[in-house]
Formats: sequence, structure tokens, C-alpha cells
Amino acid sequence: MNTKTTPRKATHALAGAVALAITLAAGSSYALETNPNHYSAEHSGKVHDATPWLTLVRSDTLMGTKVVGSDNEKIGNIDDLVIDRGTGRIVFAVVGHGGILSIGEDLFATEYSRMTYYPTLERFEINMTKEQADRQVEFLPENWKDLGHSDWMDEFNEFMSDEDTKLYGGVNLANGKTHEVEGTITDVKRLENGDTEDVIVTVETKDGDSREVILGPSWYIMGLDSAPTVSDTIELVAAKHDGRMIAIEAKIAGRDIKLRDSDGKVQWKMDSRETPRYVLLSDLIGRDVEIGGTTSGEIQSAVVETSSGRVAFFGFDPNENLFGLADEISLVPWSEFNITPDLTIWSNSDDETFSGALAMPEDLGTMKTKRSLQNAYSPFSEDVPNFEVQKYEDRSDTSSKTWDRTGEAWNKNSKLTTMFADGKKVKLKGDFIRTDTVELHNGAITATTILLNTDDGEQQVILGPTWYIENQEMDIDWGDEVRVVGRKTTIDGKTYIAAWNLEDPKTSWTLWNDTTPAWVD
Repeated sequence: MNTKTTPRKATHALAGAVALAITLAAGSSYALETNPNHYSAEHSGKVHDATPWLTLVRSDTLMGTKVVGSDNEKIGNIDDLVIDRGTGRIVFAVVGHGGILSIGEDLFATEYSRMTYYPTLERFEINMTKEQADRQVEFLPENWKDLGHSDWMDEFNEFMSDEDTKLYGGVNLANGKTHEVEGTITDVKRLENGDTEDVIVTVETKDGDSREVILGPSWYIMGLDSAPTVSDTIELVAAKHDGRMIAIEAKIAGRDIKLRDSDGKVQWKMDSRETPRYVLLSDLIGRDVEIGGTTSGEIQSAVVETSSGRVAFFGFDPNENLFGLADEISLVPWSEFNITPDLTIWSNSDDETFSGALAMPEDLGTMKTKRSLQNAYSPFSEDVPNFEVQKYEDRSDTSSKTWDRTGEAWNKNSKLTTMFADGKKVKLKGDFIRTDTVELHNGAITATTILLNTDDGEQQVILGPTWYIENQEMDIDWGDEVRVVGRKTTIDGKTYIAAWNLEDPKTSWTLWNDTTPAWVD
């Protein structure tokens, strides 16, 4: 018998073109859907350990995509996506369900982080059942201006932390030591900071000093009529908060910008209903783009990185004969554009910079890694974003547990892994019936399981997270006797057995080393 011990430092190696094929009685093969964050059947080498593969999809492909619930029942289809005007992150997906051919259907908005997109199946999966979907708060707004006035937005905001106080200081920020800064703006940058994005200006003072000051979140600051641009004059009063210089008052090119009210509260909180943070993606497609104050083209499409739920690029369609790129759609990073409350889209860059934009490839599948995206970001002197995956907070649980939908729930010290590591040791054997997948907790990536016919009846055994098991050579024939050494635990009131060692007549596999699973570094 050959023995295969899976080394901990090679957990992402691909074993072949078919990662997990188990022959059934009829002679056919069962192949599991691949998690797009970790593996593609087109890839024949090793997946980068530190960075998951990217999945870029055009917005017109996502609109109308089927949404399937955790009970494998169809819930509906994607009707629209709600975007943060600053970061470009998809905050909500609007799902249409019920009705016939979209007639008479209801709409509800759900956090995008509850969903996972599977490109080979051309569908989203969401961790709610069809019955739960029927009980969702109805999505009411038909106009982007009403996004801040809806019941579902109020419900969402109840759970939002007071991030503005943490990031930009409280109402007493101006009562401490303040600094006056006056000079010329030499740089304007947008820097992600948690769930928001700061606008930071670099000011060269009359004394030749250079100071960096944070004005506020980009969705608000860059939507103002007096949004900062390079070479503008600026006068501001700032104070330190958590080691950062935060603007309290500012005047740009002689025009006041509202940063705080008379009580010291940040203005974007006060104006949130009049200056919506969010916008429907469909309302951006077809909009004109202003470069240097002149309409220079339009937004033809958006390109979404589906794992992180982030608009990576706009497909920019330049005006005829503009810098010689007529009829060629260019990839322009989301962060190159600013979106005002009236949905004017403009850029600080010039025509020459846009002329270096990469043409949108026919196949976005050629852009799977951060390195492959560099050519699209470098003409704009930008670094490729991290495309970090959003986390879903299960608010139905008062303990507010957070589970990462791409696999952090399976990490070495996660609660899920610890529960199995501390479980009771068990041994069993049985004849192989089939493989399945199971979601052990809302928001945790699915696990691959095998079903065995034992002396005590049918028994389901967990092998590990699906993305990992799919990448191992595990060919088990129907009827093979399989021996398992594992551990048993209870999750959400249900008992599970996880395999530490697995053995069939041909091969054996080591899936855990004592209390450490093989899929972690």
C-alpha cells in the first residue's frame, strides 16, 4: 500500500487536471465545484500561497445571475448591486425573487459578504434559505437618491459601529491642541482604512515644509464641488487623533468645505441622507466622464472582482478620436474616478494618462493574479489593491461571530478548527457510497465529506474545506472499504466526525497532524 502524507508547507499544490474524481457504481465521475478563490482547472502549476486567485467578471454578466440558497433552492436573480461611492466595494446585492420572468417579483437587499460567486456554475450562493429570503425586508428605492431613506438601510445602520468617531475623532477634537496649515496641495491620494477610504492631501507650506492631513472619507470629500486637486491653495485647521492629522476646518481654492457642524460632529454624518454614500451600479453604466473639465467619454461597463466584492475597473469608452483610441474600451481603475452626489463622474488625471490605459481583454480570465493586473494599474501610477475578502457578520447571533467566507473559519486557531482538535477520538470503517459538501456554519466555506455504509448505518465523514480537498489525489471507488481515524464534535447542535487519517485499499491520506490540519501553513 502506498502512503501519502500531505506536507503542511505544500497545502495548495495541484495534483492534476481533475482534483477530486470518485468513480461511482455507474462508472461516471463526481467532480466538485471549484472555489474560485483557490483553484482553477486551467492552472497546472502551484497557486500562490499568500494571495488567492482573482475572479474578474463584467458587470453585465453579473446582472441577472442566478442566486441559490444554502438549501440548494433557487432564491432569485441579481437585480442590481449597491456600491460605496468611495471604495468601490459592493455593500449590498439587490436580489429579485418570486414572480414569473421578473414580472411581479419582490426585491430585497442583502450584504454582499453573505454571497459567493462560482464562475463555472455561473451563479451566486448565499447562506440563507428560500424561506429566509421570503422574510427579508423589502428593497424599496427605485432611485439612488432614496438609498439612505429606506427601511433596510436603517436596519443595516443599526449594526454599524461608530467608525467616524474612531477614525476621525469625536466632537471634542477641536477642543485640544490644533495646528493651522496653509499652502499648496502637491498630492491628493485615497487610502483604504478598514471599511472606508481616507482622502489625504499633501500640503507644501510657504516655509517649504510638507504636511499630510486627512480631510475625511473619499465618498464625501471627492463628491464635493470644492474637492481637492493638485495645485489648489488650501487653508486648514487640524488636530492629532491616533497619531494622524485630521482636518477640522478647511478652505480649498478660497471655498469653504464643510467638515464638521457647530457641535463638532462630522458633516458627512449630518448630510448622509442628502449626500448618499451608496449608489446603484446600474446607474453608473452609460454615464459621461469628465477629464480636465471636458466630457471625454463614457462608462461602458464595470469589472468586478467577485471574491472581494470590489469594482476593480471601469470599462472606459473614449469619445471618437480621443487620443487615438476610438472604439477601444480601456481599463481604468475605479480609484481614478470621483463620483459626485448628482452622479457626475470625473477624474483628476489628464488625457495623456488615459492614453496609456490598458485595453480591456476579451478574456478577463487572463487576469487572475495581482501581478497580472499591474499593467492595468501602472499607467495611473497606482498599486494593485489587496482585494481583501469581505467578512459576513451573523447578526442573528447576539455574540456577533464573524466567519470568513473564503476559509479563515478553517485556519489553525479558528473556533471551527479548535472544536475538531478538542473532539473525542473515534475510529470507524465502511464502504464508500459518495461524496457531498456541507456548510458547517453560516458564512464558513463548505467542507467536502464522504458517506460510508458502516455496521451502524450510513455515516458522514468530513475531510476538510472543499478548496483544499479538491486539490488532492483522492480516487476512491464506489464500494471500497474505507478506514477512518478522526475526531467527533458538535457544531450548532449537530454531531460531525472529521477524518485525521483516511485509508482505502490503494492509498492512505494524512489530513491532520495532531491538532493542526494539513491545509494551514
